[in-house]
Amino acid sequence: MGVWEYVEVAIGFLAGIGTLLVGMKMMSGGMERAADKGLRKLFSKMSDNRFAGVGVGCAVTALVQSSSATTVMVVGFVNAGVMTLFQATSIIMGANIGTTVTAQILALQSFSVTAIFTLFAFVGVMVQMFAKSDTAKNVGFMLAGLGITFVGLALMSDSMSELAKEPVIVDLLERLTNPILLALIGVALTAVIQSSAAVTAILIGMVGNGILVGGSGNGILFVIMGTNVGTCMTSILSSIGTNANAKRAAFIHFMFNFIGSAVFIVICLCWADFKAVVIDSWIPNPQQQIAMFHTLFNVFTTALLIPFSRSLVKLSQFVIREKKSPDEFSVKYIDERILQTPAIALAQLIKEMSYMLEVAQRALDKAMDNFINRTEDEEPVRKDLREINFLSGKVTDYLIRLSEEDMSHNDELTVSSLYKVLSDIMRVADFSNNIMRYLRVAVANELYFSSEGLNEIKEMYSLVDELFKDVDYTFANRTTRLLAKIEDTESKTDKFKLQLQQNHLDRLKGGNCKSESSSLYVNLIGNIERVADHLVYIAQSVKE
Repeated sequence: MGVWEYVEVAIGFLAGIGTLLVGMKMMSGGMERAADKGLRKLFSKMSDNRFAGVGVGCAVTALVQSSSATTVMVVGFVNAGVMTLFQATSIIMGANIGTTVTAQILALQSFSVTAIFTLFAFVGVMVQMFAKSDTAKNVGFMLAGLGITFVGLALMSDSMSELAKEPVIVDLLERLTNPILLALIGVALTAVIQSSAAVTAILIGMVGNGILVGGSGNGILFVIMGTNVGTCMTSILSSIGTNANAKRAAFIHFMFNFIGSAVFIVICLCWADFKAVVIDSWIPNPQQQIAMFHTLFNVFTTALLIPFSRSLVKLSQFVIREKKSPDEFSVKYIDERILQTPAIALAQLIKEMSYMLEVAQRALDKAMDNFINRTEDEEPVRKDLREINFLSGKVTDYLIRLSEEDMSHNDELTVSSLYKVLSDIMRVADFSNNIMRYLRVAVANELYFSSEGLNEIKEMYSLVDELFKDVDYTFANRTTRLLAKIEDTESKTDKFKLQLQQNHLDRLKGGNCKSESSSLYVNLIGNIERVADHLVYIAQSVKE
């Protein structure tokens, strides 16, 4: 071939990789949105059962079509403190098995079905254009992605068929027999492309055209082992700037693939006919052989290491030491790494805002307790308010970032409603500030309420306490089951406020209260009633 022919081959090859990556991204995005609630349910089933963890990791990765994406999510969950390192270990193992589904799909090009799969690009676009429901549109997007993936594979295969005609290049690739060099090639390619599936697709395309990297023995297996180590680069990079446990999760991901690769490298070095006996004799198709070894590698490594999950955790704790965080506060559930899976990110954001509501209640309870007992220690309330302000900033940033992501229509509506919920939570917290101010005024001016008046305030606030519990449950679980009860309780606080105002006037007439305290009393019960209003608004947001 001349220089221009080589340039054409290179352009076709790079275009194939680009098309493949775009198709895989579309396919995973469509599956992710179509399985929106399913993803949330999967992560809600996290437990200390390591086999359940492997199942969750495998299922999630099969849906999002990327072990790197799952592992980055896991790093985010660990960093947010909603997943233990032990739970993360089994999910990471499952993610490595789940990613082999992609390789099996890519290996289908070895059959005479490539033209059929490329047709899915047209079918998917048609579904996208004419479907009415979000679910159907998402399925269409997924089908279009699958079709475009196979278009990319076809482009790569065509360019490689030209290379296969060049004896010099074929001979050069077959002479690359050094196992360490082959493994490093796999590591480097995967680290650069950031997709082990794309590198696997390249290898499948090569063997499909008779280009045997590393010769006819175990050579190509070393490259596949390298891709498994190279895929760890994504989670390692994502762990930069995280807490110690998140870094440990990335380290465990690396150790899983490194140990598995080391074991198989030793096996392949000691057993020169390993591929011929274990793989080739059972699966004659060379393209499927690559996909099956990819699956064998991850299933075997998981079976080997799952009994040693706690040992991997201890090793990671030994290598990566804990450092004290200088920050007074931190978020509990949200992490920017989870944003790449909007359905999960939204679920975590709702948990974070539910926690914010708990802090707001805590501040209000302390403020009311201080007022009733005339305790002037404001610092506990001030600390809760500082935490609320910190969380508000983080949640606002997260909401903005999440709004920019590609989500289902229902999730977009939920995100829009959360802006108003955030405002309501902040207003609830502000009332604790008001109550502390009323206390300062009462102490400074020696103003007192009658015991009857104080008891009425306690009784009214008990309704608000009941509201907090029901509203938090409603908001966190996205259920309308308690809405009627919540609205009824809020209505009671309105009536209670009017009754308390009348009772106060009666006490004034009877000389049982001083007129100087009237303004304070009316403002206090007015604040309690307004807290109930904002709590109802939060509960009603689940209908939007």
